Amino acid sequence: MELYVTVVYVVSSELLKILGVQDDTQAKMENAEVMTFAVVAAKFFHSNYVKTRYFCKRLGLFPAILSTSRLNRRLHKIPWTCWHALF
Repeated sequence: MELYVTVVYVVSSELLKILGVQDDTQAKMENAEVMTFAVVAAKFFHSNYVKTRYFCKRLGLFPAILSTSRLNRRLHKIPWTCWHALF
């Protein structure tokens, strides 16, 4: 699973660079990390962000994980073009 998370993060990060999407300077998590979190939640936890957040925090997959509500808001801020390009 850790390899899957790493691959999704690298692909997301490179995709966002190509599309020219900039992260906010005050953000605790990068957009690529937020996208990776959503993909991992959908694949392994049936889109349950609470379980995914707990699991990722226990494994230390992300340096700083936002609260569930903040993650949801950040997910909705990512443009649809990024999601279409990722899939």
